[in-house]
Amino acid sequence: MSAANTESAYKEAAQLFKLIDQYQDSAVLAQSCYEKAEVARIEKLYQEAKNQLSLGKDLCIISKFESAIEIFQTIEGYKDSSQLIAQCKELIEAEKKEAEKRAKRIKKIAIITTPIVCAIITFIIVLNTVIIPLQKKKDFIDTYGIELYQQFGLVEKGAYITFGAYEQDNNTANGKEDVEWLVLEVKYGKALVISKYALDCQQYNTEFTDVTWETCTLRKWLNNDFINVAFSAEEKAMIPTVTVSADKNPDYITNPGNATQDQVFLLSITEVNKYFSSDSARQCKPTDYAVANGAVESDSGNFCWWWLRSPGIDQSSSARVVSGGGVDEYGIIVFSDDAVRPAMWIDLSKIE
Repeated sequence: MSAANTESAYKEAAQLFKLIDQYQDSAVLAQSCYEKAEVARIEKLYQEAKNQLSLGKDLCIISKFESAIEIFQTIEGYKDSSQLIAQCKELIEAEKKEAEKRAKRIKKIAIITTPIVCAIITFIIVLNTVIIPLQKKKDFIDTYGIELYQQFGLVEKGAYITFGAYEQDNNTANGKEDVEWLVLEVKYGKALVISKYALDCQQYNTEFTDVTWETCTLRKWLNNDFINVAFSAEEKAMIPTVTVSADKNPDYITNPGNATQDQVFLLSITEVNKYFSSDSARQCKPTDYAVANGAVESDSGNFCWWWLRSPGIDQSSSARVVSGGGVDEYGIIVFSDDAVRPAMWIDLSKIE
């Protein structure tokens, strides 16, 4: 009894006294313990209610005040419980009024800011769809001239331009079709492009022998047959002769040969991974003309396999991109038929 300070401790003492209630004043002390236990219970409730009241004040939460009221009502009459109930009710009313004020302020702010937000959104849309494109157009025209813009449109990475003509629908009666090119990079006044579609189907080399890009027949075909068929004299003048690097196959030690000087070329493994960020971006469809010449289409999506200039696992094979868009570093024998996606640089300053 002397050590007890909680309801349960006082009750435990009372039960012990009841076991010996005939001994001395045990019965009286047991009753005293029960009374002290009740006081301890009420005091615990009182403190819990005050804690709820304090939390309500700190956090401005009406539910805490309501919880405090419920507890105080069970011990109403103990200490200042009645006054604290009244205080909680006043705080609830004050918080409700403040909440109404906050709601009105928020509504007022929303009324003021909504047009501003709408204006900002409208400006961003106009900026991205009108202002920036117009500025890009102006900068392009200032740099390269109106004639180039009229011929190509805006030349920037990811854009498609039309340049040259080549048989594509496999109907020679209606003449050649304009060739679409994907812009891979623009720098130093020149644009690196690759054909949007595989334009033809050719062997990498017409004989089964050790070969490099430098010595293969496909390189000769691109820089003689193809370029003369696809472009006028004026257009060919816009296609500079550039140094085409002899990029190694990253997976095999095959000799890539020497760097070459070409107007038209194929991408290497390194370049196709640099300029295309995913397999789906590398997927390519062949023209009807390319299919008629032997390009094989996949069953799903009608995509084709197309040559890269890098060597494959050995000197008699060349790497390629498969129909799913993956890069086949192992490659296939050079006298196989695969689709061709020509690549080249266009000198944007050479337009007449």
